Amino acid sequence: MQVLSFFALAAVAAAQTSTTTVTAAVAAASTTAAAVVAPTGSDGCSTSGGGRISIINPLQGSVATANQSLTITWSSNGADAAFQSSTIGFQIVDATNSANAQLVAELVFPKPVNVADGTATAVIPASVPAGTAYGIRSTYKDTSKWSYCYSPKFTINAVPAPAVVTTTKSSAAAAGVAAVVAAAAVLAL
Repeated sequence: MQVLSFFALAAVAAAQTSTTTVTAAVAAASTTAAAVVAPTGSDGCSTSGGGRISIINPLQGSVATANQSLTITWSSNGADAAFQSSTIGFQIVDATNSANAQLVAELVFPKPVNVADGTATAVIPASVPAGTAYGIRSTYKDTSKWSYCYSPKFTINAVPAPAVVTTTKSSAAAAGVAAVVAAAAVLAL
């Protein structure tokens, strides 16, 4: 029950002004424990100094689109001051096999992201293919090892295909062009 309480409090803090978002975040948090991608690179997202983050957005089952913005939201706790002021990276991973999440793309941010920021927005690379089992992995270098935290699974849709514009010539316009061509041929004689 402590996990649910922590996620629910974090969701409320992250969505201070939107009751709809808070309701959705709390509802998603109740099922997050089963949907969080398992860590693969270390003991999870705890630092040697006791710092920890929990990624609360994207929510489980949410949908994002390649080549569009994705906002990542997390909460941090623990008394590790060095961790709070450190930069943190984020990656998109294929979480089809939760026990062995595979890197798909590094997310690029306009400025360095610190743990204490609690939110960051990046554009999902257009090259990320459509899929229903993606996760966000945070990356933090803690002394001599990497620490990873994972978001719940979410969907990424492919870049929408550009609209194709087709035009058809009216029969009157085609007849007019034919008449001009015929007149030019007569004048050329």
